[in-house]
Amino acid sequence: MARVKKMPKDKAAFDYPELYASIFYGKWTSESTIRRRAVQRGYLIRKSRRVNLTPFDQGGYMLIEIGTDTIVVGPRFDANILDILVHLRDASDYGAA
Repeated sequence: MARVKKMPKDKAAFDYPELYASIFYGKWTSESTIRRRAVQRGYLIRKSRRVNLTPFDQGGYMLIEIGTDTIVVGPRFDANILDILVHLRDASDYGAA
């Protein structure tokens, strides 16, 4: 059985987007599961490696369409995992990718 990190009582769920995303969608969702879902739908998730943030790199995630190398979400690495999860859900609802 997988261990689940407990959220500190002084933090809100919005401070932990992965936890909020898993609660929002009704199941525990890890980053690796979201990456796998993205690849199945024809997308690639990139995470910023930057420590010092700049206007062009906000330290978050970017979602890229594999076939065309088009940036779909987070052009400046400004998306969080919830933004990507919402896009993947909406794309699958409408039959895209």
